[in-house]
Amino acid sequence: MKELISKILSSSALLLLLSGAVGPTVSVFAEELSPPKIESKGISTTAYFWKVDSKTTNKYYYGGWQTGPIGKGPATLSVNQSSSLSRSVSASICDSYPAGQATIGGSLGVTIGKSYTYGTSYSITVPKSKRYQIIVRPYFKQVKVVQRQWIKTGTVSSKTPKTAVAYVNIFQYWDYSYKVV
Repeated sequence: MKELISKILSSSALLLLLSGAVGPTVSVFAEELSPPKIESKGISTTAYFWKVDSKTTNKYYYGGWQTGPIGKGPATLSVNQSSSLSRSVSASICDSYPAGQATIGGSLGVTIGKSYTYGTSYSITVPKSKRYQIIVRPYFKQVKVVQRQWIKTGTVSSKTPKTAVAYVNIFQYWDYSYKVV
């Protein structure tokens, strides 16, 4: 008998809960779950950004030799804009550059990664019975660029201690020579 009464009470309690007689029924709609809208009036926002802090020449250096035309004397051997020797180079960047290539390149007056062809000409006189080949190599200036992180809170910007260093290689000129072949 106790067992029968226990089953009836359990079933009755379940029915009462399902019908809402014991407590209120709560309905949740999707718009009630979305985050509240925050008015921007009077609230400070914080943002981090990077700027170029300093630029210093690190070193000057030569790139690898490229081979040009070969000629046997007596003759004049030349390289000019119409030759097949490729004289196309671009500024390059390495290491860390959170300020971005465009910002760093703009601060140096170059477009990093864009290929340029620099025209020039070079001529040598090849003596009788000799055979020469013109060779050419690029000369670069390497610039050390220190970038600094800034923080902006509301309308106030301040430097942070966080820095990053990038090295930019900027073409300067072509260096020509020749070799006996």
